[in-house]
Amino acid sequence: MWTGHEQGYNAYHNEIVGNASTYLYSNPGWAISVPDWAVNTPSSDVLFDYAITYMKGSCVMAQLRYVLGDSLFFAGMKAYANNPDFRFHSAIIPDFKNQMETTTGKELDWFFDEWIYTPNHPHYQNWYSYHNMGHGRWMVKFTANQTQTNTGFFQMPVEIKFSFDGKGDTTIRVMNTSNHQLFTWIFDARPVGVPQFDPNNNIVLKEASIIQHEDNRMNYESPLD
Repeated sequence: MWTGHEQGYNAYHNEIVGNASTYLYSNPGWAISVPDWAVNTPSSDVLFDYAITYMKGSCVMAQLRYVLGDSLFFAGMKAYANNPDFRFHSAIIPDFKNQMETTTGKELDWFFDEWIYTPNHPHYQNWYSYHNMGHGRWMVKFTANQTQTNTGFFQMPVEIKFSFDGKGDTTIRVMNTSNHQLFTWIFDARPVGVPQFDPNNNIVLKEASIIQHEDNRMNYESPLD
């Protein structure tokens, strides 16, 4: 946050991306926090692991900012910092979560469950296809697909950027609530190229690829009945 304040958003985001790279390279495979640690303290090597506690921790905060948007995120942070129950006192993770929920009006159990109390991160292998419907209309199908086997499903808002033949581009944001979730849109322009998944790299804690679905080759130039 200080980097962003002093040098601008791009510098902030570049630092977060660098932190994510360190985590992805060195991830030991445990969660940021485990409830049992309140009773059975882990070793200092676990509790203060650089990749998890510091690098992943900073990225989780950046992703919370992405989920909430700047207005709600900073309002929640200010309320947390100025809460007399916490200021100059100790606080625990649920205190922070509850304050952010109270201030923003958003339910955040899902976010903390998957990013704080669950290990690892999502591996996206998404699918897309374009279908010519005739009369200048095109159907786009996009399947948000996660393939990781070392952890559960990660619910997140995702953004997909489409480019169109001679008509610029557009970015769509949808809530990905289940694995293999299919999204369908109809456009009045021909989409071209490969869609960009998470074009601004807001979900920095991920690995991702996108492939063309096999039915795309059958329908790209042929109007559907």
